[in-house]
Amino acid sequence: MRGLLRDLSYAARVLAKKPAFTAVVVLTLALGIGANATIFSLADAILLRAPSGIADPDRLIDVYTSDYSGPPFGASSYPDYEDFAANAGELSGLAAFEWQSFNVAIGGDAFRAFGEYVSDGYFRVLGVAPALGRTFADAGGTSDEAPAAVIGYALWQQRFGGAPDVIGRTLRIRAHDVTVVGVAPRGFSGTQSGIRVDLWVPRSIEALLDPSERGRTERRDSRGLFVIGRLAPGATFEAARARFDVVAARLHSQYPQEWTDVSGAPRRITALPHRQAVPLPELRGAAVSFVTVLAAVAALVLLICCANLANLLLTRAAGRAREVAVRTALGATRARIVRQLLAESVLLASLGGACGVLVSAAAGTVLARLEPPLPIPVALNLAPNPRVLAFSAVLSLVTGIVLGALPALRATRHGIVHGLRRDASTPSGGRRFFTIGNALVVGQVAVSSALLVVMGLFVQSLIRAEAVDLGFRPDGVALVTLDLESQGYAPERAAQFLDALETAVRRLPGVRSAAFARSAPLGLDYPRRGIRVEGYTPSPGEEMEIGFNAIDEDYFAALGIGVLRGRSFGAADRVGAPPVAIVSQAFVRKYWPDGNALGRHIDFGAGSAEVVGVAADAKYRSIRDEPAPYFYVPRRQVGAASGVLEVRTERDPAALL
Repeated sequence: MRGLLRDLSYAARVLAKKPAFTAVVVLTLALGIGANATIFSLADAILLRAPSGIADPDRLIDVYTSDYSGPPFGASSYPDYEDFAANAGELSGLAAFEWQSFNVAIGGDAFRAFGEYVSDGYFRVLGVAPALGRTFADAGGTSDEAPAAVIGYALWQQRFGGAPDVIGRTLRIRAHDVTVVGVAPRGFSGTQSGIRVDLWVPRSIEALLDPSERGRTERRDSRGLFVIGRLAPGATFEAARARFDVVAARLHSQYPQEWTDVSGAPRRITALPHRQAVPLPELRGAAVSFVTVLAAVAALVLLICCANLANLLLTRAAGRAREVAVRTALGATRARIVRQLLAESVLLASLGGACGVLVSAAAGTVLARLEPPLPIPVALNLAPNPRVLAFSAVLSLVTGIVLGALPALRATRHGIVHGLRRDASTPSGGRRFFTIGNALVVGQVAVSSALLVVMGLFVQSLIRAEAVDLGFRPDGVALVTLDLESQGYAPERAAQFLDALETAVRRLPGVRSAAFARSAPLGLDYPRRGIRVEGYTPSPGEEMEIGFNAIDEDYFAALGIGVLRGRSFGAADRVGAPPVAIVSQAFVRKYWPDGNALGRHIDFGAGSAEVVGVAADAKYRSIRDEPAPYFYVPRRQVGAASGVLEVRTERDPAALL
């Protein structure tokens, strides 16, 4: 240890004599190591780190019911959850939750808060103790029938200033007074890392806050719950999985209609250790691929940095041949000199790694402040933690050894006489083309070229994506999201409000057309309905859930979608009028290949609707998708009260907003 400290002390003195050289190496390594530390921080936050504030997360198990269309990681219904809880002998507790966005008012301050409807045992199952107050059903184990809420620590700090008397205060949620009964501990934000949850309300008051959900808890085919449990002491994941297999078979036997998927197969229950369900299983593969690509790019950046510095160190080693020869003549062994030179490179890499951690922390701060255009708040903690620091330290050590080994061996390969008699810059044996330095240059150029090719392909993909025919014209369109239903608007009042809003917006200078719609194309919301098509018999197991939208009469004009045959909707297409629908070209090609669509009927659960028009195909879900069957219904007939107002303008939409 004393010898190592001596080597590091001498290395520091040597490097201090060459401040420019030292600064170049340290800054170059800071770039390469910082990029890798940043990507590792991202991977750690998304894939490796358990959600904060949960007690013993390795004993948690996530439970999924397979979807009607087949995928295994679907949500569950409330009756299913009750059956799971009654038959989960290997679990000490089971809880259910559902994400929801709430309109909240505190006094005159109104805002949107992302929250969860939760079952009474939610906090107990997760092992989460409140920072203040209580959680639901703490007193006597009975449900909270009175409107109550637990707020997040960040919401407490931001909206209540961290006031200790927050317990008992009132929030206005969806036009109802709700009492704050507890504050979640600092850092706790639900079961998924990266999603910020600020509000929890018991499922017992869901029907109060959202009247449209009344009766949903009794329906076994109404699926939207995520289920999570905690293994009992001594129980194993394998035993829990086996128990849920038995439960699935029994439920299929008792409820064959609700527990049979589109292919006619029984639905399945899939149980996963919680760490394998963060992020959500259907997103985990994409997250792993995304992080892997970023990690590969960061590794290539570090490789280029190392190749560049290796050439620099090789040149420096050649210039130190006389110094090495003198030290050898004074009795230093080759191993001793190699160790000293490695100490210098490791010290350089350590300094670069320390600066790289600072670069990573700064990059993490910037990334954490970004607000992607998503309907859920993203909150990633990218601050360096012990795992990130350990990764950076190991990476710095390996980089230092790799960088220093070759120059050290090259500097000590010749004898004393050679080192004292020859100029350091003159290679022995004449000039050679195939040298280590040349090989490093070739490798660096090759890796840089590969990165440039990848970047070129990426840019080319973006250009092609820009050139894809979407079927609609997004330029010049402003989008305004509305959610009247969650504000307690009755259907009649919501319809009157939207009619008045559209009329007022159309009168604004520069507005060409305005229409309210249930969803916007290429948005995250993609509503579907099961349908029956006149004259079409589906094959066994065929998926008959089709994408649809509830729209107003100016929708096609606002988005530039052509109505090819028939007519568009009008103000007369409202409640009480005969149900009508407009279908896409792909719909006609699939279900009525003879092309005769007008006058035919489709049934989507709201009565038989006559097809009055055929619209051009558009990209509804992804720009990569081929045109798929799609249909439109009048907003005034189905009563949509939440969605998007789409406004086509003659000038910059941002100026109109």
